[in-house]
Amino acid sequence: MRYRDCPTVEVEERIVGDPAAIWALVTDIDPPARFSQELQEVEWIGGATGVDVGNRFRGRNQNDILGEWETECEVIEVEPGRRWAWNVHGPD
Repeated sequence: MRYRDCPTVEVEERIVGDPAAIWALVTDIDPPARFSQELQEVEWIGGATGVDVGNRFRGRNQNDILGEWETECEVIEVEPGRRWAWNVHGPD
């Protein structure tokens, strides 16, 4: 597969627990940076404060081989309490 073929990633996982508590964890964009060696920081931008269609967030990344870069993501789908999806726009 080539990058220009627009590859995608989809993940599905069933979790037992309080739906509201799980939704709060799944929609918190901060924890991935705590556990990633590449993702350094994530922040909501443009006045956004949470998951809603059209909201955007920025990720700052670092890799010893690739250097440093940022991506901007836009939330494109939300089914509250069930799922959310976003597009990632990175450097050319």
